[in-house]
Amino acid sequence: MVKKRWLIEEAIPVLYARALERAWGGERSRLGLDNWDPAVPLPKGPLSVPVDRAGVKVVGGQSLQHAICDQAEEYDARQLDLELKALPRLRIRGVTMPDPRLAAWMEHDKVSATFAYDYPHGFYLPSSDLFKEMFADHFGIRSPVAERIGVGAPLQSARNNLRNPPTVDEWGFSLSALVCQGDDWRTQHDECLTVLTTDVKRAGIVGSAEVGGLFADLLPAAQHGRARRDGVRPDLRLLHDGRYYLYDLKTVRFISAYYTQARVVGPHADRAAPVEHRAELVHEEYAKAIAKLDATFSSHIVDPSARPLTRRLNEHPRVVGLAFGQFGGVSKAVHTLLKETANAAAFKHWRQAGAKSPQAAVSGYVSTYRRRWGGIARMAAARLKLARAQWAGRGAPDPSAPGRVGLRPYFTC
Repeated sequence: MVKKRWLIEEAIPVLYARALERAWGGERSRLGLDNWDPAVPLPKGPLSVPVDRAGVKVVGGQSLQHAICDQAEEYDARQLDLELKALPRLRIRGVTMPDPRLAAWMEHDKVSATFAYDYPHGFYLPSSDLFKEMFADHFGIRSPVAERIGVGAPLQSARNNLRNPPTVDEWGFSLSALVCQGDDWRTQHDECLTVLTTDVKRAGIVGSAEVGGLFADLLPAAQHGRARRDGVRPDLRLLHDGRYYLYDLKTVRFISAYYTQARVVGPHADRAAPVEHRAELVHEEYAKAIAKLDATFSSHIVDPSARPLTRRLNEHPRVVGLAFGQFGGVSKAVHTLLKETANAAAFKHWRQAGAKSPQAAVSGYVSTYRRRWGGIARMAAARLKLARAQWAGRGAPDPSAPGRVGLRPYFTC
């Protein structure tokens, strides 16, 4: 009886204390806190103090366990960031490019990873092959599609460059960028636009999609069908604060025009800088396309700014680019539109959502739209690769053959 009481009151607490001391010291050593430079302030967190002061750095009612986990995860994230930024550049399709793992890491945001924990529903129903490809793009690692059809396999391009055909790279980027028959790029674009348009309209935001008639009345009747081909057909026209804004959705591929080492990890690089760069180009592209049409049909007006198409474009603010990157990141305008859509949906549907007020419903709609928009963008990008696997290798179809009837599918899209 005395021995049992001694174990409970003295021996067992000592064993626990020694175990805590070893674990605490081991984690401090792993985080490099034992040999910390005195000239540098210690990072915030409970592990920044010795074990005899455990818990004094915990603030805000957070538990000690959660505070330790947060500090350890922040350290691991910083170390991973340093390791990835040290990766050398690679030669991809004959061009020096940043390592895809680094580009994927720098592009991660609150939208890019949501597909991983969303459940299949509605528009978002990825097959097994699609889900594998989505995860490969998320981490910037080897593509399952490319491995199955063979890295280095020639691709049949619509440009008929038979002497030096494009080949499949290990990440499958050449499949996404391939110029070939079919409307795969537009299909990818329209999948994303359909979900955005559906959510925006249900939220009660006033506007329209595929604004084909914006400039039609200023063009000759025979030219009305050229609006989309000439790059002057906005994807969305939405009313905000009493003004209509034009939006154009862009899907960004891993090519040197956007993904450069300087944009990914340069001294002034920001998260998803390549995607943001693509979004910023949209307005200038519209201005050039409009100026070209004005020069064709309104050249009798000397002042270019006084020509009708240019005046119509200038009645709106800058055309907003909604860019979706190769690795799932989105431009700032997408985040802004998402929040505006969530606010509008919460104001309109907060009672149906079971919330106590519109403000209480906002966070739920933000989370829902992040999953929906991020998931559909990922799935559409993966489906693009799978749809183009048929153009690789000996079994690829003849690009000059009409249609795609009877082509053997490689994967389940």
